[in-house]
Amino acid sequence: MGNFAEHFSLSLKHHKTASGHTSHFAAHSHHPWPDASLAGQKQAWQDAAVNLDDKWDTVFGSIVPDVQKGIAKRIGLNEANSSNICFAPNTHELVNRLLSCLPENPTIISSDSEFHSFNRQMTRLQEESKVKWIQVPSEPFDTYETRLKETLQTQKADMVFLSHTLFNSGYIMQDLEGIIGAINDSETFVVIDGYHSFMALPIDWTPFKDRAFFLSGGYKYAMSGEGCCFMYCPNSYGMRPRNTGWYASFGTLQAQQNKTEVPYAEGGMRFMGATFDPSGLYRMRSVFKWMDEQGITPQTARTYTQELQEQFVKETHNINLGKLVNVPGEHTGQFLTYESPNSPELYQKLKEQNILTDVRGERIRFGFGIYHTSADVSALSDILHSL
Repeated sequence: MGNFAEHFSLSLKHHKTASGHTSHFAAHSHHPWPDASLAGQKQAWQDAAVNLDDKWDTVFGSIVPDVQKGIAKRIGLNEANSSNICFAPNTHELVNRLLSCLPENPTIISSDSEFHSFNRQMTRLQEESKVKWIQVPSEPFDTYETRLKETLQTQKADMVFLSHTLFNSGYIMQDLEGIIGAINDSETFVVIDGYHSFMALPIDWTPFKDRAFFLSGGYKYAMSGEGCCFMYCPNSYGMRPRNTGWYASFGTLQAQQNKTEVPYAEGGMRFMGATFDPSGLYRMRSVFKWMDEQGITPQTARTYTQELQEQFVKETHNINLGKLVNVPGEHTGQFLTYESPNSPELYQKLKEQNILTDVRGERIRFGFGIYHTSADVSALSDILHSL
């Protein structure tokens, strides 16, 4: 795989070390945008400013179908499954739409390492006894999946919500098939949060396309920014979400006038909300087009990034960055997590030198991506040695 740093020149021109190397190491958070995304942004403005309301003909006539196909391709599905994908400005909106499909006071099983908005929403609902929330500790990792399967086999749930890659450690779930298979009740909603996996590692959703939802978005490795999250929706689950917007009725407006029961669009569009800014979808389409032109796939990006991670660990092995939570390898996502009481101080020292990482409590995360070079990693290592 070649060096793609020059393709991110607009996004990264202000994120340089004193020696001129890329200083942004938070690909797992806000991934830089490739220059190619700007064409999509400009087209979004052009369509909206010139076509006004008619822009939606373009959005739903070509932008949405193109992005659906691009996502389906990158999770191992064919075009026939692409209509099962819906969109929302953020995954929190999609989670609430899923919750609206469940009976009152549902039982929900998750790990204790789900993303902030999910945790906050569950905690708030739990305050008023609106949900029964069972959390399985993700650590120690070597027993996590066994303990999770035991819980799924013995506890009945209305929804199982799990991250494929854990945001606070980078741990990647290894036996997804076995975990989903451990859920005995076929009516249980299975939702996999793939935000730290989509376009970061190869995914084949084919075995799960009739059973499990898959959530992700453009903010991280899809390199498209905010406002373009999506959900793959298996048929037969959540056919009539109570939380619903008028976009979920596209193609049914006539039926809506003639029936007392609220009608829904077919496929994943039944989970759509209301009016939103579609510019993120334009950017995502441009990024997909650029990736195809450059021959970038989730596998090539994964392989390249793992090489950078291994280089970083090797070059910093004699620095006390704290405990490396997960070593580079098949169990670890596209960022490395170190745990130490000194992590907040280290984060601040790096920030003062224009090195951007991020910190969560006592854990500092270093994210790597296709916009880095081996020289960028060495420059970061040199700075860490100098602190």
